[in-house]
Amino acid sequence: MKWLGFRVPLVIVNRAHQTNQFYPFAISLIESVRTYESTCNKIDENCRQNIGLLCAGMRRNVQFQITEGIPLAWESYRLGLFVQRFAESVFQFQEKVDDLLLVTREIDLQVKQLETCVYLRQIFEEILGKL
Repeated sequence: MKWLGFRVPLVIVNRAHQTNQFYPFAISLIESVRTYESTCNKIDENCRQNIGLLCAGMRRNVQFQITEGIPLAWESYRLGLFVQRFAESVFQFQEKVDDLLLVTREIDLQVKQLETCVYLRQIFEEILGKL
């Protein structure tokens, strides 16, 4: 509007300034929730391995943080700290789940090798040593 020669109403200027302040928080929250959902989907896809039980504590921690953040308003002075802690918790949750999936895949591979290996003590020791 300025380049057309019109004066921009103060209400619009203030709202634009607020939006610029909250945008990084909103993007961080969107990405954190997306990461949380995809991590929970990984757990659900691998439910046969009981990964959900092993990750329940961290999942509950993230859910607790979500309930703490729900009543916060965009204007809250605690919003920045909440967004930062929430993003860190979700990242740790994702890292732990990915690590756990890697370990369980390795264990499954070694168990399958045990099922088909030759019955020799040396081979058993080798496979069990990898576990």
